[in-house]
Amino acid sequence: MFQTWREEVARQGIPLIGATRSLGLLPEAVRQAEGRTAEYLTAFEEFFLRWLLTGLAAPRLPQPLQPQLSALSTSTVLGYMRGGGYVFCFPDISPIPSRDELREMIEDALRGAEAPEHLADWMDKVRADNAARNTITRYARLFDLQHYLRALHQRHHSVLHRRKSSVIQAFATFFQVSSDTIAGDLDVIDKRLGKEWFLATPGPASPNP
Repeated sequence: MFQTWREEVARQGIPLIGATRSLGLLPEAVRQAEGRTAEYLTAFEEFFLRWLLTGLAAPRLPQPLQPQLSALSTSTVLGYMRGGGYVFCFPDISPIPSRDELREMIEDALRGAEAPEHLADWMDKVRADNAARNTITRYARLFDLQHYLRALHQRHHSVLHRRKSSVIQAFATFFQVSSDTIAGDLDVIDKRLGKEWFLATPGPASPNP
């Protein structure tokens, strides 16, 4: 490589285009290269991609591709998502870290910066170091439970009337939890929405629990 392109390297230096080219983020000057300059850049690019390098710090001093845990926001890949997350790149030449180490790396990449004000409470709940994050599973069950129960009562209220215990047992089996858990969930929903919330049709602005 250096023998073939010695004049270009002496004049322009070693290109650093391996990682950026693979991400489609080439500088304008590189995209517009022509003639022998274009051949020189392409040759180094193919060399970098073949050996999964981001470049060469110096001749015979390769820089391997490293895990990119904040390489691209989703707005770069999926413009309509407006920065709702990140796309991570883990090169196949890299050893996979332990589960805890990997989770910490991803956690730092995702939520290292301050969360938007309107999502701060939720971001705090989902942080890996929050021991109370397992409550998210209950929130999901509460949402499903109120949805299903509302739908069942709207269609079969007469059949379900005065059969709360049977309904609780059926949902306990469905969600694979105890009857006491479902009874507790229903108490939470009743306190928030009222005793016969399942008979009311929520409007578009009514929040679910």
